[in-house]
This record gives sequence, C-alpha cells and structure tokens, in this order.
Amino acid sequence: MVYPAVFQSLIWICLMTTGLQSQHHEVTHIISKMCVVRQSTTLIPCRYSHPISERLHTGEWLYQRSPVSLDPVFKGRVEFTPSVGDEGGNCSLLLRDVRNSDAGVFHFAFRTDVSAQNWTNSSGISLEVTGAEVEVIYPPDVLTEGDLLVFICGSCIPSIVLPTYIWRKDGRVFHQDYGSNQLDLDPVRLEDEGRFSCTLSGHEGLNSSSVTINVRPGHSPENTSLSIIPSGEIVEGDMVKLTCNSVARPPVQNYSWFKDNQISSVGSEQTYIIFSINSGLVGWFYCMAQNKYGSQRSDSVSLSVKGNGSVVNVVAVGVILAVVVTSVILMVAIVMFLRRKKRTSEGQNSKGQQQHHRKIESCDGIYMTLDPRALSSDYDTLDNMKISREN
Repeated sequence: MVYPAVFQSLIWICLMTTGLQSQHHEVTHIISKMCVVRQSTTLIPCRYSHPISERLHTGEWLYQRSPVSLDPVFKGRVEFTPSVGDEGGNCSLLLRDVRNSDAGVFHFAFRTDVSAQNWTNSSGISLEVTGAEVEVIYPPDVLTEGDLLVFICGSCIPSIVLPTYIWRKDGRVFHQDYGSNQLDLDPVRLEDEGRFSCTLSGHEGLNSSSVTINVRPGHSPENTSLSIIPSGEIVEGDMVKLTCNSVARPPVQNYSWFKDNQISSVGSEQTYIIFSINSGLVGWFYCMAQNKYGSQRSDSVSLSVKGNGSVVNVVAVGVILAVVVTSVILMVAIVMFLRRKKRTSEGQNSKGQQQHHRKIESCDGIYMTLDPRALSSDYDTLDNMKISREN
C-alpha cells in the first residue's frame, strides 16, 4: 500500500524535475482531474515556469475563477507558498478538511516582473469529492434470487492514494477490495438479504450510508428452447452448435442433452458441439435445463445433413475413371479378338492352299492310273497291231 506522505513526496519530486529550462510562460499539472475523499487533506499539484531572465512577481490560486485567498469558505484550510527559482518553481496547493462544496475547477495564475499578463493553465485541475455512500446500481427495483446485484461505494476512486474498500453486511465484514469501489453479487442468493455499508481504509471515521436489500425466491427454468448454428442448410462435415436457452432464477445449474429419446444424455453443457457432422450423428435432439427449483425440457428439433459436394465429386470422378478403364479394356479385348480372328483366317487359307495342292497331286495320280498302258498289257498288243496295219 502506498501511504499519503510517500505519494506526496513523489509528487514533489516530479514537480521539481518537470518544466526545467523552459523559455515559455507555463503552468503544468501532472494530472487534470482529482478525486478526493471528504474530510481528508490533499495536495493539488502544480508547477510554473518562465524565461530565465524574469522573476515571479505574484501568484494566486483561483477556484471557479475567484481568488481562493479571498473566499471565506477556504479560510484556514488552504496553504500556498510558491517556491521561487531562476526559471519557475512549485506552486502546489494544500487543501485541508475537504468538503463536498470544494468540488470544482482550480487554476493557478502568475505574473512576472517583466510581463503584466497573468499566465495560467486554461484547463486547470478538476476536483471531485467522494464519501462512503452506498448506491445500488443494478437492479433498480425488485431483486429476485439469481439476479445480478451491483453496489457502488462513493462517487469516484481517490487519486492520491488508492484505498481498500471494506464492505459490511449487518455490521460484519463481508468483503474487502483494494482499489475498486464496486461490489458484485452474481448471482444474488436468498441469504444475501440484509443491510450493506462500506468504509475506506484510512478514512474509517467517515460517515457512511447503508442500503438494505430484500431478495425474493426464484423459480424453475422457463421458456426453455433449443437453437442450432448454422441455422440454414447443414452439409456433411460442417461443425454444428446446439445451444439450450432458458430463463431461471437462480440461473440454470445443470444442462443435459438427449438424442432420439435415448435414456442416457449425450452432453452436459449449455452448448453441445458436433465438430464434424455426418449421417450417423443426425436425429432428433432436445435439452433439459435444471436449477434447485425444478427443470424443464425443450421441444425436440430434427438435425439433418445434406451430402457433401466434394464427396459427390469424388464419386463422379471414380465413376468416370471406371468407365474409361472399362472402355480401354474393352477396346484392347476387341483388338485382340480381331487379331486372333485374322490369325485364324490366315491359318485356314494356308491350310486350304495346302489341301488344293494335295488335290492337284491326287488328280495327277488319277490321270496316271487312267493311262491305258499302265492298266493292262493287252494295250501293248493292240498298239502293236495298229502299227502293223499302218505299215
């Protein structure tokens, strides 16, 4: 935890090392807006600078454009002694016993011995004052078990030192949080009924308001329904998300998913995811939402898919390839058949020619056998007789 004295020392060091060697008339602030705790003491940081040839003549803090030194509201509560250097110095304002009425814009203005003009920072520092008032941000009206309940302590978080916020319920410490003025009860329970208040560490004496809350009992799940993403056509291989929606107070504690009226569930989260849908995962789905007051079942929704176009394309390519291969095989078979037939025909022609030669040879034999001289010796006798007559 950073203590106020340490933090203010850091501010002084920062102020003393900022704006050195300036050749301009200038008023600077390390912050433009401050949140200050009521009844506390705070330092409003400031640094002024001017050319080295000039000297500070007058310096004055203004609240809402009016001199603080002349305002009776600040009498005895402010301390301001600007440091004088060759080129400027520290002009921070110490404000004690901060009040709600101190909220507003503070400016520092100065004049040098050379220039008659008042130099200032047009933005100044905006001061916001906070207390330890408890405010209910949500819900604004009726609080039901299971709702989100948000408390806020004070209007802002202090700028100088971040405090620890201490929340009490019925006078007992309920929760502590460093640097955050918000308390969330999500979901709110029946046992959270009671009176809530807050305090800030280091400001325990600060008056605090309190808020009493009443929590009415919740109810079982209602309007339970099922939604599917994608909502349009689902293609095989897609990722599908089924979400169970229900209104319940307190919120749904258990979700269950069922398919085709099966007894055992297929999922137990609010969203059931099918990373790659296929025909084996389709069917009728419904969900069950449950809290401590009861349960409710959604209507059944049919989940179906359309064949994947890429699969169809692969099948088509396979069919075409099969047809091509079959055609090639058929053509090869036809060619081989024609070749075989040709070879058979040539063989038959050759055989026929051989048989034809054999027939011719056979005929010559027959002719020879028909030669009369070869048939009988009587032919020689007759032939001799013919020759004798001729002579």
